[in-house]
Amino acid sequence: MRQLNNLARLLLVVTVLFGAIGCNRLMKDRANVEKDPHVLAGQARFRARNYRGAIEAFDKALRVNPNNWAAHFELGLIYYNEDRLSDSASAIYHFQRLLNLNPNHHMADQVKDYIKVCKVRLGSEIYEEPAQPAIHRHLASLQAENKQLKQ
Repeated sequence: MRQLNNLARLLLVVTVLFGAIGCNRLMKDRANVEKDPHVLAGQARFRARNYRGAIEAFDKALRVNPNNWAAHFELGLIYYNEDRLSDSASAIYHFQRLLNLNPNHHMADQVKDYIKVCKVRLGSEIYEEPAQPAIHRHLASLQAENKQLKQ
């Protein structure tokens, strides 16, 4: 019985140590991705409204570290918010990568809402009427033919 208690204590100590080491590593990882020079450059360019430059910087951060959740977050925001650069599919990709890499991100709930909005946008883009006149003419002729066949 005494050996069992000693074994349980040893197991508890080992678990606490590994937990502390793991938490410390997570904190270092968080600091590393947030202080990445490419991420910082991208944030500065974003503040200066140089969105294409910001995208370049965040893409560089991801080439260096594909698991840089901070870069994924920033790119998701750019593709979600910026009208001229709006790309719902890219926003979903980067937001989903953020949530996979950092599920406890302080904006995780908001990011999930952004993803829902992007999916609605994608759906409306897919189901828009064709804008090409030739397609409209062909559609009108098919509708007229269909109407004649029904009579």
